[in-house]
Amino acid sequence: MVTLNDLLHQQQPFTMRRWFVCTGLIVCLIGTTTGLFAQEKRALIVGINIYAAPSNAPSNPRGIIKDLKGAVNDARAMQAILINRFQFSPAQIDTLYDQQATREAIFNGLKKLLAASQANDHAVFFYAGHGSQVKNSLSSETDQKDETLVPADAWKPGSRDIRDKELAVLYNQFLDKGINLTVINDCCHSGSLSRGPQPLPVFRFTGDASYDAMDSTRPTPPETRPEGKFMILSAAQSDELAQEQPSPDQLSHGAFTLALSLALEQLGPNASSIQLFTAARAILKSNGKKQEPVLGATLGRQEKTLFGMSKGDVPDFTQLAVMDDPFNPMTRKKVFLQGGFAVGIRKGNELMKRNGADTLVYLIVDSVYGPNKSHARLEKGDLKNLKAGEYLTVTNWVSSQAPLLQIYAPPALPQKLLTDWIATGLHLKKSFGARWVTELDKADPEQTIYAEAGRVFLNTLGQRTTLDASAKAAAIQKSLSKERTLYFELPPTTELVEALRRQIDQRGNPNIQLVNDPSLAQYWLIGILDENNQLAYRLRQVGTAAKDSLGSLPLYSQSFPLIGQAEGNTSSNSAVIEAVAANLYEKAKNISKIRGWLQLAAPLPSKNDFPFQLVIRDKASGQVIEKDAYRMKQSIQFFLETEESKKIGSIPKRYVYLFIIDRDGKMTLIYPYGSDGNVDNQFPKYRDGQLVRSNPLRGGSVGGPIGTDNYMLLTTDEAIPNYTQVLNQEGVRSVKTSFALKSVLMIGLEGNTRSNSKTPANWSLTRRSMVCTH
Repeated sequence: MVTLNDLLHQQQPFTMRRWFVCTGLIVCLIGTTTGLFAQEKRALIVGINIYAAPSNAPSNPRGIIKDLKGAVNDARAMQAILINRFQFSPAQIDTLYDQQATREAIFNGLKKLLAASQANDHAVFFYAGHGSQVKNSLSSETDQKDETLVPADAWKPGSRDIRDKELAVLYNQFLDKGINLTVINDCCHSGSLSRGPQPLPVFRFTGDASYDAMDSTRPTPPETRPEGKFMILSAAQSDELAQEQPSPDQLSHGAFTLALSLALEQLGPNASSIQLFTAARAILKSNGKKQEPVLGATLGRQEKTLFGMSKGDVPDFTQLAVMDDPFNPMTRKKVFLQGGFAVGIRKGNELMKRNGADTLVYLIVDSVYGPNKSHARLEKGDLKNLKAGEYLTVTNWVSSQAPLLQIYAPPALPQKLLTDWIATGLHLKKSFGARWVTELDKADPEQTIYAEAGRVFLNTLGQRTTLDASAKAAAIQKSLSKERTLYFELPPTTELVEALRRQIDQRGNPNIQLVNDPSLAQYWLIGILDENNQLAYRLRQVGTAAKDSLGSLPLYSQSFPLIGQAEGNTSSNSAVIEAVAANLYEKAKNISKIRGWLQLAAPLPSKNDFPFQLVIRDKASGQVIEKDAYRMKQSIQFFLETEESKKIGSIPKRYVYLFIIDRDGKMTLIYPYGSDGNVDNQFPKYRDGQLVRSNPLRGGSVGGPIGTDNYMLLTTDEAIPNYTQVLNQEGVRSVKTSFALKSVLMIGLEGNTRSNSKTPANWSLTRRSMVCTH
């Protein structure tokens, strides 16, 4: 499996020992993108939320299998992605939801998919539901367990899961037939709770099946086939659990499926798999998830599109398929569309069907019903010009209304209990000495004490237990091992939470929101005992893990002491509380800006619209920096380039702006220079009548600190009049501009509304995240 660090250093293709690992998303892609015959596209989509046995069912030795919340939403989202991003025909997609998805039905669906597909066709199998393991005493693997998918009838005594070895045999039959096969599993097969303060989200893993598979066969893992066209995208490593999380529209999804959907919205279907993987990982981490996504594929396969199709086979702009709804015929001036939140559709999006310069139909979306369905009203034209199944093009961009940053404050402990726990923490800090941990970016603690929902918990190496909140320090210490490191945190006081809420309201900042549901939050507001033994407060990322210390977002903010709250003294005046809240607000504002730019999905231009991309070269050698990493003090040069082999026709002029956002939320303009004006930054450029394909923008030396630098390349057909002010933002509360993209450029700033704002689809945004190391 390939993690981010592997991708920074890997030179040779990587072969996995296990191809069926703990996943929030596994993508197995095989096939040839060119051939003598037309390529058909088919899919089988499975989503299971309901696992509970009927009330009169006999007991299962496996125990209760908990229901899920977002698996069916994931399945519907993937259906919308296949139809609207990759132009699969709805008639060629079979679905099995909830109790339809029995073991027999899933196998029969796969066999039907195999029989219908021919050489060079594209076949997709998507599964969202529980994953598990089963004992296999004849297995050659160390743990003697097979990974499984859990079908909807797993509650029945004597029922069997769908094992990875069974699926491997079937998948190889697709490959033997020359079919491009894509398998996506949004589930988890093993793992344990992470160290550190860890809320209890919904995990897609259930207990092991209660039988022995006794299977000694060793089918060829598809990724080892000599074709070299098999790829796996996994949402989590085998010792991690894949999570569910709410989307901005408040629908439950798999965390990585959600991230991949947004990555596709940002980059489009013609992006390479490695580009999508990198973007999805950044989004996943910006959502506060500990799980580490994994990509397994040859280097050549990583450069192909997600489903292995040739770049340019599908349009890069958003299209929606028209639905023929018998209960709401199109003659009533209304149209239902196959596509919703999963492909970035929002209220206010406009769609058109043209014939040359004539507009045959002009629609405006007025309702979005989940991941794969929306409704539009007719504004101009005649609905007789539409037919079910045809595609309409989205012609404008609409911003998301979701807050950029959501913060959870665990319920406060009663004053007497808080006083006692501060004293307990000080006692433990003195006792543990060098094994006391406050810097979570250095190493994950082996023991963690934290509060949630009014109770106090201990997490020891991933195992969570409840502590007696009224116990004294000596009793608590008996629950701990002095040989292990300890991290200790407390919830904020009610007064501090209300002070922070006032800061947000008084500043008129709708980008930041305090939430009562921890599953919605990316950061927690918590207290620690600082180096001066003061109770200090900071924002901590929900999924804090030391391995993410080089990420785009800080694992935790600076701590601000509530002076006087130490050594058991909890008195503090209102002025001190307000000052701490003001400092925390400023940190939250910076984090919200970073998340806003990482999550922003710009309109997707036509593939012929603006064919340039940002390229970073080593200044000394002139070589392109392919991997997303560079070194401190390395000399680099930015270029705007297009491939020499790409045929380019007429290209409309675009204004180009390059800026960087660091981990503190500081935005710095790189190109053009402030004195240049909107003159030299217009592209394309020509020399002696020939298109200039490589255009130097600016060079320099990589500065500190270590971490992730996010470069943003903004192109637009309208010049930004005061770009030096707009694109240099540090400690700025607002920026005055009349530019049409104000709602975009003001991301994270006070006074920028989170209501829907619309712009023409006349701009683009591409990102390049670079990890800076020593």
